[in-house]
Amino acid sequence: METLRAYYSPSKLFLWGGALFVLLASFLFFSQEHIPILEQEGELAPLVVLDAGHGGKDLGATFPPEQEDRARLFEKDLNLAVVYAVKERLERRGVGVVLTRLCDEDIQESARRLNIAKERCVEKFGRLCDLLVSVHHNGSFDVTHDGLMVVYGKEDDLLFSYALHKALWEGEGPRPLIARAETASPHYRYGNEGFLTGEYGIVTGFSPAVLTEAYYITNEKQALEHLSSADSTSLVFCTGRKEARATRGAFSMGKIAWEADLIVQGITTFLEESF
Repeated sequence: METLRAYYSPSKLFLWGGALFVLLASFLFFSQEHIPILEQEGELAPLVVLDAGHGGKDLGATFPPEQEDRARLFEKDLNLAVVYAVKERLERRGVGVVLTRLCDEDIQESARRLNIAKERCVEKFGRLCDLLVSVHHNGSFDVTHDGLMVVYGKEDDLLFSYALHKALWEGEGPRPLIARAETASPHYRYGNEGFLTGEYGIVTGFSPAVLTEAYYITNEKQALEHLSSADSTSLVFCTGRKEARATRGAFSMGKIAWEADLIVQGITTFLEESF
């Protein structure tokens, strides 16, 4: 009994308890994804507007192209799915987010969309948001054509547009969103279509603001990756994971997550350099 009492003395119990606490804390830390928080002590967290392009009667691009009645994919649904994936990732990093389109609203006027963005920022956070990203996917009559384009409104948007373009074109991920010239089939045309500016969508009324066209939904290879992937689903979540609605065709959740990761890379790079 005397030996046991000496072995389990208060000082040794304290040391053992401390060691166990360190081991447990280390396990909890390394067993979870380490996510940097952008909010700095004593500063406001950055606030971002995410705009899912098109909606309602405005389908956006379709696959096959220009065949609304027979189309298997609608751009409006893909835009919304990517926006929710970006929203989830940004909020986990401490970024405040508002959406212009929550589900399948028909908001064709850019001015109305912009007003919704500003009103929701003030309602939710008490001030205007800092950045706006409008998510789109391009369209063409040519099902062999693919490419990346980023659209900005004015000169103040250039640094933001560079950051998003760089992330989408060469950001870390399993592979590029669109094939490079050296790996592309000779039957397909791919490319970096660079930047476009002018009176184009919601970006003209907010700054800094960028519109992404990550790839062409009308491209046959891109469309079939969605339609035939093992992780494809015909549901697009409208208000997070609580509500979902059936969409035309099916979208690969892995491909959506991959694009969302790249958009978040571009946003966080810009925020870290600018805030």
